[in-house]
Amino acid sequence: MRVRNLSEAPIMLNAYINAGKTTEHVDQHGNTITKAETPQHTLICIPAECEVEIDDNLWKQATSGKTRVQVFEEEREVIPEATMDGKPVYQTVLIPTGKFRDVNLIQERIKKGDLEITEKVRSTLTIADKIKALGKKKVVVTAETHTEDDIAALHSTLCE
Repeated sequence: MRVRNLSEAPIMLNAYINAGKTTEHVDQHGNTITKAETPQHTLICIPAECEVEIDDNLWKQATSGKTRVQVFEEEREVIPEATMDGKPVYQTVLIPTGKFRDVNLIQERIKKGDLEITEKVRSTLTIADKIKALGKKKVVVTAETHTEDDIAALHSTLCE
C-alpha cells in the first residue's frame, strides 16, 4: 500500500506487530498456561509532502484503532464593548453536547485531505467473494462477461 502525506508536518503511526498473539507454556505442575505476548510496536513515519510504501499488515494494524471523541457545538458570541471598524467582534465558543463518537484518527486525516492513499491494500478476497459482494449491491457480474481487473475495480468502488 502506498500513502502520500500532503501536510507540511510528518505524520506518525503506531502499529502493533504482535497484536492478539498469545504464547503457551507449561508450568511446574503440568498446567498449560496461555497468556498474551508482550506488546511489540513499530513507529511508522510519513515525512511531510512525501509518498511512502507501507506493508499491508502494518497499515491494517495502524488504522484498526478507534478513539472516543466528544462532540462540541460551535456558538458565536459578541464580545461586549469590542468593535472593529464600527462592527461588533465575535468569539467562537465550543459547547459540549454530552455526546461521544468513536473515530479512526487516520481516516479523519484522509477525509481532511492530509493523507492520500495512492495504492490501496491488496485484497485477500477471491473473485467469487467479490462477485458475491457485488451481487448484494444489486450489480450483476460474472467471470465470463468481465475480467478480473473489472471485477476488482467495481468491488473497490462499490463495496469498500
